[in-house]
Amino acid sequence: MRPFVVTTCCMVLVIATTAKTAGAVLGEARLYPVGFSPVGIAAGEYSGSPRLDLATVEEGNTITILANNGNGVFVPGGQVAIDGRFVPTALTTGAFNGDAIDDIAVAADEPQSLDFLGSVVIYRSSAPYQYTSTSVKTGILPQCITFADVTGDGIADLVSGDSRPDSRGGGGGEIAIQQGNADHTFSDPTFISLGDAVASRVYVANIDHDASGRPDLLVLDTNGNAAWIVYGKGPGPVFDDPVKLGDILEPTGAVIAQFEGDSLPDIAVTSSFEGNVHIFRQTSPRVFSAAPSVPVGAAPADLGAGDFNGDSKIDLVSANNGSNDVTLLLGGANATFQPSEAVQVGVGPVAIVVADFNGDEKPDLAVANQDDQTFGMTTQSVAVVLNGVSPPVSPSPTLTASRTPTPTRTPTPTRTATRTRTPTRTRTPTRTPTPTRTPTATRTTTGPHPPTPTPTPTGTPIMTATPAGPGDVNCDGKVDDGDLTTIIARIFDETSGCFDGAATAADVVFVVTEIAATPP
Repeated sequence: MRPFVVTTCCMVLVIATTAKTAGAVLGEARLYPVGFSPVGIAAGEYSGSPRLDLATVEEGNTITILANNGNGVFVPGGQVAIDGRFVPTALTTGAFNGDAIDDIAVAADEPQSLDFLGSVVIYRSSAPYQYTSTSVKTGILPQCITFADVTGDGIADLVSGDSRPDSRGGGGGEIAIQQGNADHTFSDPTFISLGDAVASRVYVANIDHDASGRPDLLVLDTNGNAAWIVYGKGPGPVFDDPVKLGDILEPTGAVIAQFEGDSLPDIAVTSSFEGNVHIFRQTSPRVFSAAPSVPVGAAPADLGAGDFNGDSKIDLVSANNGSNDVTLLLGGANATFQPSEAVQVGVGPVAIVVADFNGDEKPDLAVANQDDQTFGMTTQSVAVVLNGVSPPVSPSPTLTASRTPTPTRTPTPTRTATRTRTPTRTRTPTRTPTPTRTPTATRTTTGPHPPTPTPTPTGTPIMTATPAGPGDVNCDGKVDDGDLTTIIARIFDETSGCFDGAATAADVVFVVTEIAATPP
């Protein structure tokens, strides 16, 4: 373990103003600078004061903290450096060690590791804005993480979604659970198989509202275009096999809530491809009826909920990556929703969080903007939208113009993961491994060995066989660790190896399997 001290720096605060219609529920967005290419956002008490601050995790290997003045206006809290071997993909927050300062956990890839497994990196607070980190290995390419009690013992756990390495049964996905202990530690992860599904988001709730109170899991599988429910059973991390909730093109965000006000939770899921929200009404335990979908902005990337207009009904807010705005859907009778208004929030919103930032007991929202360059090329933004307040409650503080909060490690082309993301720039990179769904197109070699016209069999990475076998990706006449190094490099530089086309984690898994099967 080593301590991480937040380095503070001055920032220039900008207010983004847009014309609002009379009677609008949402105020105007107010932008704040954060690190390079944020992929997740969370609200928590990071200063030790009883008000909600904001934290983002960035692909520039930083965690940026924005401190809340108490009235919904934020000032720089600082940045925490993330070890350069990690590529962050998501974050969650909570009181891991039981003190008054919230801690942070980050799901992260480790592309340079030989086993290609990812990690959960835990940042425990030692003082306001100061953290000590530890990391625990998990599955391949973890893409989501949350802090919730999934074992039903009253102690929250860390829950992440990743792809299943070959040593645990081949392709597909799994949920990794690090069970929380009474002494504020976490156990080593246990794994719940998702079959062919790969979790891009995971949510925890007692969905079927059973008497035992056993938590269930809602899993979004962007690669498989579906949403799944994994019902809990018995004590501890024991679950039934996944049950499909519905087919959804590119599901990116979800909400589990009682839309109708009865005892059974309902589910809403955004479809990035369709630009709408699918509503699933739970009519009886574990029985859902699909209602007509509701349009939002272009390429919605995340979804939040709260009673924004004060009518005691749940409303939804969708962060729309393609149209750079947030759509408010007002809840009505019979679990219906009606688009009400949209507010511009900056370029490329990828994640949203709903909380009361100014203490008026009304829900506000904040979004992380992955592509916004208001503050510079390597400094993106968070937009805060207060409920019914525009401009914000108090005048903007005058901050000394100085250097923007650049990452402590300058991003390099091999670490700029935005080029590997889907057009929605959600937290589900296109390189999410799904070996069982490998495309059938054949890559041809460009190295010293002649290509073969025979397509690769279904279920293996799409590279053309060489005389040494399809695992010989560097075309040196043998299948060994050099091919593993080459295929990992290919994912990030798109030039390594003797084949054409992009490489994915499915190719890495295949090469590892070929190496293991090759006689010494």
